[in-house]
Amino acid sequence: MSEDEPELIDYYADNIQPIFSNSCGGGCHIGGTQGGLDLSPNVSYDNLISVGANGYPGSVRVAPFDAANSVLYNKIANTGMSGQQMPPGGPMLSASEITLIEDWINDGAPFQIEQTEGE
Repeated sequence: MSEDEPELIDYYADNIQPIFSNSCGGGCHIGGTQGGLDLSPNVSYDNLISVGANGYPGSVRVAPFDAANSVLYNKIANTGMSGQQMPPGGPMLSASEITLIEDWINDGAPFQIEQTEGE
């Protein structure tokens, strides 16, 4: 591979999944399927992207390029649009984690991204 050829980076697995693994366990979404949502590694991405959100007719869990209309974002950011803030009972996600997820969704919710050497 030349220096200018992009390398595919597993952005979701490296940056987004660890947030879910650290904050959404306790038998709710990892080790359980509260609300029909399993955020365990290896299945979480497919359970989020453009999948209808239980209890929110016409809404999806993650709407790529549209965090404001993604139930996941509205839940973690406590916008009041999608019920109770997650995770219930805390600790809540940090502002930087919420921003990272918001930016990821608004960037199209990619699983992988291209990175050229030197970035």
